[in-house]
Amino acid sequence: MIIFISLTLNAQTGMLNATGYAPDFTVTDINGNNHNLYNYLDSGYVMVLELMSVTCGHCIAYAPHVESSYQLYGPNGNNSARFLGLEINSLTDSMAIANFTSAHGGSFPIANNVSPTAINYQLYYTPGFYVVYPDKSYTTFCPAYCVTNSSYSTIENLLNTAISSWTPPVYGCMDSTAINFNPLATVDNDSCDYTSYTIFTNGMRFSPDTVICDVGDTIYFVLGAGHNAVEVSDSTWLAGGAAPLIGGFNFGYGTTTGYYVPDDCHTFYYVCQPHAGLGMKGVIIAHHPPVFGCTDSTAVNYDSTATIDDGSCILPTACTEPVPTGVYSYDIIDERAKIAWDNMNSTFTQSTTHIINSGNYYYSPSSLNINVGDTVVWINDGGYHNVNFDISSITGLSYNNPVSFITNPTTGSNLATYVFTIPGTYHYDCSVGSHAINGMTGSIIVSSNESCMVDRYRIRYRAQGTTAWSSKTMQGSGLCLNGLNTTVKQMLNLTHSTTYEYKMKAWYCSGATGGTPWSALQTFTTQGLCPDVNNLTVTPNP
Repeated sequence: MIIFISLTLNAQTGMLNATGYAPDFTVTDINGNNHNLYNYLDSGYVMVLELMSVTCGHCIAYAPHVESSYQLYGPNGNNSARFLGLEINSLTDSMAIANFTSAHGGSFPIANNVSPTAINYQLYYTPGFYVVYPDKSYTTFCPAYCVTNSSYSTIENLLNTAISSWTPPVYGCMDSTAINFNPLATVDNDSCDYTSYTIFTNGMRFSPDTVICDVGDTIYFVLGAGHNAVEVSDSTWLAGGAAPLIGGFNFGYGTTTGYYVPDDCHTFYYVCQPHAGLGMKGVIIAHHPPVFGCTDSTAVNYDSTATIDDGSCILPTACTEPVPTGVYSYDIIDERAKIAWDNMNSTFTQSTTHIINSGNYYYSPSSLNINVGDTVVWINDGGYHNVNFDISSITGLSYNNPVSFITNPTTGSNLATYVFTIPGTYHYDCSVGSHAINGMTGSIIVSSNESCMVDRYRIRYRAQGTTAWSSKTMQGSGLCLNGLNTTVKQMLNLTHSTTYEYKMKAWYCSGATGGTPWSALQTFTTQGLCPDVNNLTVTPNP
């Protein structure tokens, strides 16, 4: 199907020729789940976006091959990619999409009625594929006018090759002269550690005459017989003078064993006294050593002491707009009732560290609830153990954890340390000998660290057997600063001896305009009328 959509907006646009970076967007699939592109990319996934139409012949032919790639690289495969279908035909309904996936394949989420123009993605042919990498770069596949032309017989291999080609950046020191040179690094993160430097004399100059180092590094001086090295003030240095700085370093003529260790963040000026007027001088610029960590204050693992961002930031998960939970009725009489529910506001928490003690044959605690971004440290109380999140040592079957890993057994005190960045339920054991079958197993539930603020609640209710709904809405102004904290509503003017059915939904700040889906239908029955009091007799106390 040819559908030429050309975009001329000022915002970044996803282009068929894969120039620039992929723009962000959020869509809701036919099951009511929200999908934000950058949330997936920031979690390290390669994203495959298929702009499609279920009535398109090419899309039907492509479908089983796209599904095969999804099974290989999606959650049921090596878990390196996520797929998202974007149905562009505004006349298609959810039932048509469900029928398409059932008949032709497509178990990944599909959002309906997505305008390519609205999300800023160019489209010429359906199906059109954007394979987007975590660094927001991307490539494209489609029957024509993309980076690579595709067909139903080639699309599976094209997708597999594109997904597997992504190599996460390796941060480290790329200077081969540094003691921590990392030959595998692809991005220099300013972590190079030289630790020590040596300054020689070469004729009438110091070599090198400028050293940039960290506080605590060692500076060696190897001087010729006719030269010394004396610290001076900045003004003396600029004037070509030789008066020594009181308390400064002073290395004598011909020294070969002198060294200096800067103990503060400072620029140190020095000269060779007999030859200062000839320009024989140098400087040592000492910086504080870099502290690597997350420097984004909005991240759950923000490190206020970090000076260099190491790419470890874990941003709060966007609100998934959950349906109100804990809904129930109480305090029911003949003409009124109360309906209550959980407070649906939530805020993300800064990451923290949890300790699990390990020994023969236990993990304590064996069950743990944490948030995305939290660190778990296993302390070895004694013995030879590990943590195995891969294949169950008891059943021989995969745990199917969101992330699989296993550590080497050790008798050391620090058994393992792991930062959990993907939500879900994790099961694990000690794979050493018969430790697992003897009870050395554990589980960790990792919750999305999301921030949600409620703008409005609505309750619908009606007498059972009737068709017209009545509504009660709870809302106010300025709620997107702190969220609506109402958790109970009294229903008045009800009819006695009547069964009512009710449900409720919520609207979240910056959420879908239609709010969440309705909660499950529930019922309550009002009491009968109390009889009037007649023939009241008052008897005095004897």
